[in-house]
Amino acid sequence: MLKKWIRSFLDAILPEQCYLCSAFSSPPFCPECQTKLVPRLRKTADPSGRFNVWSFFAYNGPVKTLLTPFKFDSRQDIGDILAKKIPLESPSFTFGPIDYWIPVPLHPKKLKSRGFNQVNSLFRSYVKERNSVYIEGVHRVKNTPPLYDLTRDDREKTLSGAFKLDASLSLSGKRIALLDDIYTTGSTVREIAKLLWPENIASLDVITLAIV
Repeated sequence: MLKKWIRSFLDAILPEQCYLCSAFSSPPFCPECQTKLVPRLRKTADPSGRFNVWSFFAYNGPVKTLLTPFKFDSRQDIGDILAKKIPLESPSFTFGPIDYWIPVPLHPKKLKSRGFNQVNSLFRSYVKERNSVYIEGVHRVKNTPPLYDLTRDDREKTLSGAFKLDASLSLSGKRIALLDDIYTTGSTVREIAKLLWPENIASLDVITLAIV
């Protein structure tokens, strides 16, 4: 709360600055940095071979710079900016219609601490604009520690049993898009996929803002 108050006070008295390079400019970005945030959709096959991953940005440079304060300093204003950078349509979006768009969840303790699920901030409006169904149908039941310093094997051990499906969902025959902010090793989405395949879903695609 104090951080937010201080930031609001400084925003009120200081000239407007670019979110990326801090140059004095109309926010969110100066003209030069604006050119660095052009989405280029890329398709990657998950190592499991069972689904593809679609990502709008590489996790480096400006996107990495913006995601860090968005997630860890509760900068929802940055999340709003990133969400607007996700194009509604793209000629390289070649997968078929999606029935349910499901975000990767936070554990309730982490959600309370952060104040929001960053995946919802990034994608809820995007899915609404596509006139599709956004369902928070997966729950995180294990409060795992941060994963970024772990190896792939350690991530998979840590995430084992971390999720459960909403028992009220009927997923048989449904085409599912699983949403996340960053695809790193794929351990998180593969752990959730283990719950989805036994439900006889028709297909699974993973869509992320960025990929490492």
